[in-house]
Amino acid sequence: NELMDAVLLERSEFAGKHDVNIIVKGTMDSYAPMTEYDFCNLISNLLTNAIEYSAENDYHDISVEIIQDESALVIKIINPLSDE
Repeated sequence: NELMDAVLLERSEFAGKHDVNIIVKGTMDSYAPMTEYDFCNLISNLLTNAIEYSAENDYHDISVEIIQDESALVIKIINPLSDE
């Protein structure tokens, strides 16, 4: 999906400035039941939170898993958790 790719590229550039890698698994064809604008903002905000947390805690990898079938779209944004 071109718009999702653009969000991931932009957030990957932001992550790179913080020494954080975004690893993406999966693809998607369509959006959740919301506007493209709202969907991209949601994903961008979630990624920004994960990047900032990872950078502050010296973690270097964030995983984005995209799973889609005919009835559901699941996007997991996974970053390590601090022991504190």
